Amino acid sequence: MYFEKLTSPFTLPGGQVLKNRLLSPNVLHSYWSNGETFPNDGYTNQATEFCSAGAALYSWRHHGLPFGGGSTGASDPHAGAKRSIACFDYEDQAVWHSLAQLAEQTHMFGSKALVRLWFVFPKGYSYGGGFSFGRQTEPYPKEKFPELIQQYIDLLKLYKMWGYDGVNLRPTQQLCASDNHRTDEYGGEIENRGRFFYEMFDAIKRELGEDFITEIVLQGEVPHGYNGNLEQGYTLDEAIRFAKLVEDRIDILQLRDPGMPEAHPIGYNHNRGEHKTVEYCRAFKEAGVEVPIAPNGGYGDPEEMERLLEDGTCDLISAGRALIAEPDYMRKLFFYPKEKPTPCIQCDKCHGSSVSDDMGYPPFLNYCSVNPKSGMQQKLPAIVKPTWTSKKVAVIGGGPIGMRAACFAAERGHKVTLFEKTGYLGGKLSHAEIYPFKWPVKDYRDWLVEELDRRGVVVHLGHEPTPEEIRAAGFDSIIAATGSNTKLPDIPGVTKADGTKNDNVFTIQDVYEQKAKLGKRVVIVGGSESNMETAMYLCRTGHDVTVLTRHERLMHDCHTIHYVTSSHIRVYDGKNTGYMAPDWHKDDNLRHALYATTTKVTPNSVTFTVNLPEGWKPRPVGPVAPERIPSPYTENKEYTIECDSIVVNGGQFKEVPNALRYAGCAREFFLAGDVEDHCSDLQSGNRSAYGKAILL
Repeated sequence: MYFEKLTSPFTLPGGQVLKNRLLSPNVLHSYWSNGETFPNDGYTNQATEFCSAGAALYSWRHHGLPFGGGSTGASDPHAGAKRSIACFDYEDQAVWHSLAQLAEQTHMFGSKALVRLWFVFPKGYSYGGGFSFGRQTEPYPKEKFPELIQQYIDLLKLYKMWGYDGVNLRPTQQLCASDNHRTDEYGGEIENRGRFFYEMFDAIKRELGEDFITEIVLQGEVPHGYNGNLEQGYTLDEAIRFAKLVEDRIDILQLRDPGMPEAHPIGYNHNRGEHKTVEYCRAFKEAGVEVPIAPNGGYGDPEEMERLLEDGTCDLISAGRALIAEPDYMRKLFFYPKEKPTPCIQCDKCHGSSVSDDMGYPPFLNYCSVNPKSGMQQKLPAIVKPTWTSKKVAVIGGGPIGMRAACFAAERGHKVTLFEKTGYLGGKLSHAEIYPFKWPVKDYRDWLVEELDRRGVVVHLGHEPTPEEIRAAGFDSIIAATGSNTKLPDIPGVTKADGTKNDNVFTIQDVYEQKAKLGKRVVIVGGSESNMETAMYLCRTGHDVTVLTRHERLMHDCHTIHYVTSSHIRVYDGKNTGYMAPDWHKDDNLRHALYATTTKVTPNSVTFTVNLPEGWKPRPVGPVAPERIPSPYTENKEYTIECDSIVVNGGQFKEVPNALRYAGCAREFFLAGDVEDHCSDLQSGNRSAYGKAILL
């Protein structure tokens, strides 16, 4: 398939020519940063990789105050180190030299470099007054608007001098009606609320030139504000009226989904091929908005993007995470389908902080789960050495890590054979077959299976080779990715005398392999991420589920940024405002107990004790969300609840003994994935697979 529209140049209203129709929004994970006050090599290399991947336009955030806004909450340039988020020292001329190099490298790939600025007002003020960013504010005096606009202009003149092509601005929050308490010509109807922004864009065009690109990123509608907690945001009709107000002063209009969770689509809140932004694009086009429009959020399927461009739904497409997952995105499109971009699994682990936060979630390294090179581009020349010779490689295990290791090894020119003892490929990713919200993971699993064929890997299914067989075949290298299996917890009643499971006791692996015959009432022992996903699946297939966890919150082992705590917005009953909350808030048939230790299991009951800390109060499960259905188990005592089935998860048993059988069967032997101590998920497993492949 030839993606003629997606790969063709596009001319903007100001005459600027984009090399293709693929844009990238402001998206750059913070794994590269150690809190430096300057753009380090990791920042520069990862940023320019977006352009080499194919982005015709990329916007870099201004990492400083006042117009960097959310980059840090403090004026100290070193404050970013506390959360591994950059805050550059723009008083240092060397910073500008580094930013100039960024722009030059962007241009080298034929792309445009934009800077993203925030709308920030002096302390004690906001655009419309009222409650803003946790503080009560006053409307900024209109007589000072020209001075404020000039500050933006002066900063943009610096960026233009150092080689930048334009500016990216996001006015969504300032346009919301409930956030605007003005009684002058900047308050009231959307045309008045948008007046300041027209004046801003007009000044930019007048003072920096018609060829200086102005790009707006706008939610198509926010009935209750960006976070869903306002009585009135703005409607789709108002957004269209605002676009018409400013369209002669802007060059690109990126449209996003209606709120913060939806604007970062994941499997929980977004179905394959369903984009609210597509409806917005069509509505804006039908209303006669003439500015080039690009939908943003959850795009990555090139066939889908080509269709939207061909039928005139939009003029451009904005994709961020897709280019992190696949740094050779556009190059692979030219050889499609012999080459297919690695699909983003929409886990959002590329986004946010890499340290523990005050919500109680564990620290995590925020790099891509499917692109193990992500965040370490600057180190690859020292790490990745040319192969000395093509080797004959055996990979033991056809789970996600075994498959990826085989593909990486084949990419490096080795002859690879993969052995999988079951009759199917994918291992634990098989849960994506039946959990509807795991469809991005299913797409990735399917891509991996196809990738084996594309890389010429020989696959033997239903066959577990003996060490003697591997030794006799004359393999030069072995990668053992034998994975892990669910371990039964040491709880009385879970197992029989012979160690097998008792009646009505199942593991989560039994559930997603569809080996469990579950009754109506199910108790799940353990509140980890995998257990909670199983709970949500069971709730949505007609079961009443109770989850018992020893921890202070459900899904305690999962990171927070845009994954759990902001995966769903639900409007309070009888109120206009809503809140960000975990996806399980949709399930009325889900109950839970915190600080619960399970002490006994029978075929039809579970006994547990609750031991809440002294003075304990329920913590919020998201930025503003209480538990919608409070736990009924809030007394420190023993409880016994009746049930029809019990699902348990005592952690994972690593198949290390099985893997070590193959040690000594070839000159080189490596472990990869779950069988290594530090590997526990797809993210770390893919790093492990890549690391072993480059050692071959």
